[in-house]
Amino acid sequence: MFNFMIDKFICNFSDNLKRRFTITTLLFFVCIPIIPMNSFAEETNETNEIKEIKEIKIGFVNTDRILKESNPAKASQKKIEIEFKKRDEELQKLSLSLRSQIEKFDKESLVISENDKIHLQRNLNNLDVDLQRKRREFQEDFNRRRNEEFSSIISIVNDSIKNIAEQDNFDLILQDAIAVNPRIDITDQVIRALNK
Repeated sequence: MFNFMIDKFICNFSDNLKRRFTITTLLFFVCIPIIPMNSFAEETNETNEIKEIKEIKIGFVNTDRILKESNPAKASQKKIEIEFKKRDEELQKLSLSLRSQIEKFDKESLVISENDKIHLQRNLNNLDVDLQRKRREFQEDFNRRRNEEFSSIISIVNDSIKNIAEQDNFDLILQDAIAVNPRIDITDQVIRALNK
């Protein structure tokens, strides 16, 4: 009786295994044709995306070069230099005067009294502090004024870049990148447009 049960179990197991194998085989042959179609559809979508990427027109503009080489930037730089020339000359005169007073003090320090020496040192220190303050104020004013001028130039540059983008059908124009292929650099074109 025990053998009979084992034979029946093996027979049932074998029938179940045959059914499973048949179902798996059937599914395998039904699904195989679907997989390449999905794969083909994905490849087609990827190909279309790549074609779309290849059709994008990109340009690059080096803002630093424009702010150094364009006529509006040069004119602004010259205007600022003229505006601050007098203050710069005054600072240079103060610096030379302080230097000559220090040299004079160094020569006379051996022969003057200790009180005079202390008094002269205080005066020289006060002059040096005053000179440093004036230099700092000069630099702050100069930077502020330069930033004002360059912000108006940047506005003109951006308008020029937008015009070039519209005329030449650019999709994207970048400013100031780390690495750029010269093929997409349109800085010279922008400088020519600004110099007109």
